[in-house]
Amino acid sequence: MKKFKIALAAIIFMFVANVFVVSNSEAAWNAGVRVVQPSLSKVDLYWNSYSGATSYKLYKSTQALTGYSEERSYISDPSTYYYVDEGRTYYFKIVAMSNNKKLAESEPITVSTASVIKPSQTNATASNVTLAWAPQAGASSYDVYRYSYPSKTLVAPRAANVTNATIAAPVETGYEYYVVVNRGGLRLDPSFTDWISSNYKLAAKTLPYKNVFTSQTYYWSTSNKLSLYWTSLAGTNTVADGYQCEMRTYKNKLVRSVSTTSKYTDMYLKKGVFCYFRVRPYICLNGNVTNKRYGAWSDKIYTALPKSATVKRAGKKKLKVSWKKISGATQYVVQVSNKINSGFKTVKKLGKKKKSCIIKKYGKKKLKPGKWYYVRILYKTKVGKKKVQSKIYTKFSSIYLSKYF
Repeated sequence: MKKFKIALAAIIFMFVANVFVVSNSEAAWNAGVRVVQPSLSKVDLYWNSYSGATSYKLYKSTQALTGYSEERSYISDPSTYYYVDEGRTYYFKIVAMSNNKKLAESEPITVSTASVIKPSQTNATASNVTLAWAPQAGASSYDVYRYSYPSKTLVAPRAANVTNATIAAPVETGYEYYVVVNRGGLRLDPSFTDWISSNYKLAAKTLPYKNVFTSQTYYWSTSNKLSLYWTSLAGTNTVADGYQCEMRTYKNKLVRSVSTTSKYTDMYLKKGVFCYFRVRPYICLNGNVTNKRYGAWSDKIYTALPKSATVKRAGKKKLKVSWKKISGATQYVVQVSNKINSGFKTVKKLGKKKKSCIIKKYGKKKLKPGKWYYVRILYKTKVGKKKVQSKIYTKFSSIYLSKYF
């Protein structure tokens, strides 16, 4: 009876060993299991062949010692794949089989999958972006990837094994999408191709290109309004979130400052004072309008808003021109024409203390009775060692030199 019980116990033990392959029935097999993770949703497993094995089985658990389930019942070659979730830890075992008989099983291999973190942008220069992100529990290092859209590929890391990063970004485009990957023991393969939602990827921007004014239009009939237009030195500026335009006096006192998302704005001029205008683009870090970073200021354009010059007859062949002085003007240029909109020639260049003059000639010829003459004043100011001319001059004043008085 005692021998029968021993034999029965041996049979039961062999049955249990064949059903529950993850028990300690056989000696561990040095399978050399290794893993590659080409995407966030799949791992590829490879191992060494076992002599005499005709197939293999894959077992998986989320616990190290228990809870293993059969995931692949027949694997002909020493490799397979398994779909996983990001940011999880898995345990895999490989079982070598021959004619439905278990030959050996591997030690468990631990696979901690990577997870994607959306970074935030903390700074920008013309050629770099600085990214930061919140620390993740259990993560000791991170990789920063550039996410190419619409090809949905992760380009090899710009920065690897870091906790924050300053990354060279392309000035040509002005922005790129970036994601941060919690390495979790694995590193994404550069051949990664997968969809990453906007919840994870950040459009990190470099500082926009410098702007240049393209035109200025002054409207005499609409309350001294000047319309300013600009563009980027590099062409269409796709990266700027907006622009700041300033008007300052020649003494650098701020008169007006305007923020706009368009490439033009209207400014209402300050009368009788030489002023200059400048514009610069800005970006909003992480889309936050209260966290701006500004590009370089444009070159300045100068202008002064005058009143029309006064022209009176000073004799049969003479004109007297008078004007009000402009604060900041260092020179007044008097021009005359016998046509309304063209043909203006400079006849006088006068210092900043002058406010009137007598005109006797138009070009090299004396003024002639019986003709119409049109007069305007240009204003110049000194900027450093150079004289700069106002973009606006006086509205022309006209007078007819009669032959009879």
